[in-house]
Amino acid sequence: MKKFAKEFFLNTKIIADKFHLVRLANNMVNSKRLEIIKQPENKFLKSRKNPLRKMLLANGQRLHFQKQRVLMYIFDRFRELEAFYRLKKMIHELYRIRGYNRAKKYFTQITNFMSSLKLEGMKSSRKTLLGWQKEILNYFKRRLINGKTEGFDRKTKLIQRGAYGFKSFPNYRLKLIYLSR
Repeated sequence: MKKFAKEFFLNTKIIADKFHLVRLANNMVNSKRLEIIKQPENKFLKSRKNPLRKMLLANGQRLHFQKQRVLMYIFDRFRELEAFYRLKKMIHELYRIRGYNRAKKYFTQITNFMSSLKLEGMKSSRKTLLGWQKEILNYFKRRLINGKTEGFDRKTKLIQRGAYGFKSFPNYRLKLIYLSR
């Protein structure tokens, strides 16, 4: 996708949407949580009513004091999970920073933190971040995202799926225009 955009849109700045980076961080935390749960000695975490997943994926600043204490207890037992959680928090903090230069410095701190951990799964994620560094940091020059475009694309696909093929393109076009208002 990056190659296509550079080839056909020569003068544009490609911006990696913050949603994708945050999702990457959340997936890393969740996969580590699942890895821990699968271990036989951690049966107490397997309960369906266990709120650990929600606590890990929630914004840490919005957690109630008791839930923060529960997380501290879990992190005492599972240091690797704490490292992934800290990385997730760092990525969230990255998008609160104002200014390209500050963001670049903080991005370097994040990648250095990732390289210092030497955990499984961290190396490939760091490589991904470094490969998209320019596009991620371009966000801080204009603070633009493509959420509206992706939303419109999703609506289009839903209409296509629901229509099972319009017989005439003009009717399909009119439906898209009507629903995109």
